[in-house]
Amino acid sequence: MDQATHTDVPDGDYEAVIEEFDITKSRKTGEPLLIWTFRIATGPCAGKTLKKFRILKDAWANWIREEIDNCGIQLDDVYHIHQHAPKLIGKPVRIARRTRNQFANIYITSPRARQARETREEELVT
Repeated sequence: MDQATHTDVPDGDYEAVIEEFDITKSRKTGEPLLIWTFRIATGPCAGKTLKKFRILKDAWANWIREEIDNCGIQLDDVYHIHQHAPKLIGKPVRIARRTRNQFANIYITSPRARQARETREEELVT
């Protein structure tokens, strides 16, 4: 499950920097837990942080691989993510915060996804 730690950051798209990336164990299951901390870099929420939590398991492997790829790092095996963790710190990324059913999710979006979304939004306006 993903969650934002600061409810004062509204849903939206943000330019951010990966401030921390930790791998620990879930207290509940003992499975590896990825914890991302993003610091928003621009706009009215600049300086605020959001956290993203993701259990490292096979069911999430494709999502994790895509998220790391969206950070500009190629990852063959998600279970070797610890080898790439230092490369993530300080990386500028585009994130999206979305709330659904009272749960906030943080997505690391790719430039292609952002361009496609902006094109769709432009088409709706015209």
